Formats: sequence, structure tokens, C-alpha cells
Amino acid sequence: MRIIPPSLDYWSARRTGFEDGHYTASVAGGEQLAQVLQWPAQSGTGLMKVHHLAPPEVSSLASSTLAVFESLLAQSLGHQRTSGACLYAAVLCKTLINRFTSYQAIVRGGDGEADGGLFIGKVGHGHYWIEASKAGQAFVVDITGDQFGLPPIVVAPLQDLPARYIPGDQATVDAHARELQCEIEAEMRG
Repeated sequence: MRIIPPSLDYWSARRTGFEDGHYTASVAGGEQLAQVLQWPAQSGTGLMKVHHLAPPEVSSLASSTLAVFESLLAQSLGHQRTSGACLYAAVLCKTLINRFTSYQAIVRGGDGEADGGLFIGKVGHGHYWIEASKAGQAFVVDITGDQFGLPPIVVAPLQDLPARYIPGDQATVDAHARELQCEIEAEMRG
């Protein structure tokens, strides 16, 4: 899959604030993304599974990241279905959480069989998601869970999730994320 970024440099965005459930950002040459990052989290609409302990800055950014990601999918593929695109979404979400929040994000994932993954009941799925942590608290952030029947956005503590997120071999996950990040950066350079 090839995702073509919109005509803005979202990697050069800089955090400018988080107030009243909204993110604000200044983006060099990217007013479109700055507007998206100002959208409030939609936790009351049923689109998100946001735990009462979830940090608002992460929940809001997850909502905004999904909006950006769906826009990229629509521009590149002509649809907004996240099926098969979870690593792309996880890399984008990780980048934005690390850049715009006080949380540290890492891509997690597994193959749904012998090396971690997302498990709903007894059924395993190959999947990638984010683990965001700060001061000993860790949260799963998943903006593509809808492909497995979960809400489109899940933000919840590790101990209270709507499904079992079991991290696979981190060296393998890191290699996959690094490879994708390099592909994205190469495409952006032209």
C-alpha cells in the first residue's frame, strides 16, 4: 500500500498547547493539519472507547490522528477503511503522541498466532497499536480496532481493555515500524 501524504509537512509540526479538550499546533506550511489537531476528542459519540482514566491529551490526539489517517486513506486509496493499514496508523500515532504530548509512545504488535497480537475471545489477529506511557502509567491507543469489531478508537489502561492486546517480539515490531518510517520519509522526499 502506498499512502501519499497531503501537501503539508506534518512531521515538522510543533506542539503549542492543550486546553479544554482541544489540541492546538503550529505547522510549518500545514494549516490543514493544524485545523485537524484542533478538533476535540469525540468521546461522547460512541466513536471512541475512552476509559475514565485515559489522559485527555492522548484521547484528543488519538481522535485527531484518526481523522488525519482517514483523510490520507481517502486521498490515496479512495476509501477510509483501516483494514490492513494498522502499522501505518500506529507509526503516525506514535510520531504525533511523542511530538505533541508529554507521553512516550511505542509501537506494539503481534501476528495473532505465536507472537502476540490482538485477541478477541479465543480468536487472534495480527495487529499493531500504540502503548503510551508516563510516570509508570501505560495506555493502549488503537485507532484501527474497528477492523476487528472494536470501536474505531480505543484509549484505555493496560489492565482494563476491551480485548487482549498482547505485545509480540519488540525487536521485530521495531524493525517493521522503522522500515515503514523509512519508506514514508523516502516517499516524502520524492
